[in-house]
Amino acid sequence: MSLEKKIPIIVLSIILFSYGITMSTSEVYADSHNIPPISVSTDSEKYADGDTIIMTVNIKNYDPSSGHAFTWLIKSPDNEDVAIGQLVPSYDGSFQVTIVAGGNMWKLSGDYIIEFRYGSDSGETTIVYTGGNAPGGIQNSITVTTDKASYSEGEVVLITGKVRDLYSGTPASVTVLHPDGSLVSISQVSVGYDKKFGTEITAGGALMDIAGTYKIIAQYGNASRSAETTFFYKTAPTNISFTNPRTVDAFGNSLDTVYVAQQVQITADIFNNNNFSQDFFIYHITIRETGLEAWIWGSLSPYQIFSPALSWIPTEPGIFTVDISLFDNMENKNKLSESLTLQILVGEFEEPTHDHETLLTISTDKSTYHQSEGIRVTYDISKRIPDEELIIYLYYDTLGNPISTTTISDYVLSSQLSSVTTFFPVDNRWDQDGRYTIIASYEDYTTIIGVDVVTSSPSYPTPDTTPPKILKPTDIIVDAENQYGARVFYDVLAIDETDQIVRPSCNPSSGSLFEVGKTRIICNARDSSGNKATPISFYVTVNSPEVLIPNWVKEVAAFWCNDTINDESFIEAVQYLIENGVIRVSLNYDSGVVTGQIIPDWVKNNACWWSEDLISDDDFASGLEYLVQQGIIKV
Repeated sequence: MSLEKKIPIIVLSIILFSYGITMSTSEVYADSHNIPPISVSTDSEKYADGDTIIMTVNIKNYDPSSGHAFTWLIKSPDNEDVAIGQLVPSYDGSFQVTIVAGGNMWKLSGDYIIEFRYGSDSGETTIVYTGGNAPGGIQNSITVTTDKASYSEGEVVLITGKVRDLYSGTPASVTVLHPDGSLVSISQVSVGYDKKFGTEITAGGALMDIAGTYKIIAQYGNASRSAETTFFYKTAPTNISFTNPRTVDAFGNSLDTVYVAQQVQITADIFNNNNFSQDFFIYHITIRETGLEAWIWGSLSPYQIFSPALSWIPTEPGIFTVDISLFDNMENKNKLSESLTLQILVGEFEEPTHDHETLLTISTDKSTYHQSEGIRVTYDISKRIPDEELIIYLYYDTLGNPISTTTISDYVLSSQLSSVTTFFPVDNRWDQDGRYTIIASYEDYTTIIGVDVVTSSPSYPTPDTTPPKILKPTDIIVDAENQYGARVFYDVLAIDETDQIVRPSCNPSSGSLFEVGKTRIICNARDSSGNKATPISFYVTVNSPEVLIPNWVKEVAAFWCNDTINDESFIEAVQYLIENGVIRVSLNYDSGVVTGQIIPDWVKNNACWWSEDLISDDDFASGLEYLVQQGIIKV
């Protein structure tokens, strides 16, 4: 590059450098003249429930002789006033305001605006509060969940949760709501020292009577500390038989062999054994090897038999596995019966050989038919003769009178691989019980087959309308295992004239944790026909023991034994635990702690041995009772 081309670049750099110095000086000047009348800052941008907010304020033109007060105001995300205050600033106009975040007015999570006013001057800042309910959201000071997303009748719903802040003596309220909003159950659940709580309910019963989404609301202390979750309840399957998976042709005839490019129907038999309608069902198939999925839906009347079918045309030979299911809906796919599996062998089509004698055979799908049913007749021809038709001459009634004649062309025989099926309804022309004859002719071959027809309607079993009876057990009385109560197991039976033994569903369920006191158990039962028994109830009473000391208190005793805490601290700890019901002994106490008295060595030895599991709870309690009797502990 020449010198002439370099000079303009150097000059431009000098101009830019000088211009930059001028701008820097201007900015410094501007900063010194743009201090706001009221400047505000906080010690953090984000606060949780119970956090301390420290606001630092500086008034630029403060006149201490004016006596004007300074006002501050906090507004919630929905523009509600949550806190307000007024004070006189210090001599230089700078000061701090301290407030604790949370309370009944702090309901929403989000941005809170803090406004400051002094005379005609004002200023503001924004903080983020995380301790309330986000609009449409869940309170983060408590959580609740279930062990599964959906449950069937009789299954145990395990509800667990955790609180962020522990409030002594405050239980968590757990409410279960019906899909229509009505109450299913409500319980008060103790919150442990690990801040966790849990309870159980049994799915089903008189109040959980329909399939749907049920809501659980957990609340701790007040409505602002609440959370919710949901679970889906699946009603007990109705008594529906689902059997006989098979492949059939377009006429409903069963196919032992399927060929490539042949259209087949995949079907199974459904029988509604109930005396009530199944308003909705979904017949669903999946062919594993192809990923094909198809379904149809419908409804069933009481005692109706139905064989839905879905079409499939295989494109390649092989063995294919079909899963066939019956659901009551597609969203949750609750089964109405156990699923079926069908294997289909698909082969390449080969023309039949003609080196054997021509033979025409006839077969029906069963031997006896009732009025309004249909007769499926299959015709097999081992050797197809060009241009020859299959003539089904007549259907004869018992008097020998013809009913109808059917002709099947050579073209149809070719397309159906020389095996065809016809369908004949047993209508009012079949007006007598007895043996009917079918005659078929192909070239010079004639075949005859007979079927029996009963013109009366088929009989169905008498519907079961008698509900089961629940055998009421005797009330149960047990002693508490710890301060939370006792886990109680029980067994309840119901008897039914059809199902014999029925297992009821009870709430609370057997094996649940029962709190100290008297708890009512409600049991319901339903037989396979859907008949509901009259609910029964009985009681479980958990007695409070005279001596109750949780194992974790041994750590406190070990602290005293190892001189980590002194005698006075141990006495205060024991007094605190007795007053709050953690330690329970059978004595009456007065208030107060007497200090300066000597604790006998044997009491401390008892505490050491108990912390090492060398003596029982009763032995350790005797030492505590001695301290009370001697006036060393007064509660």
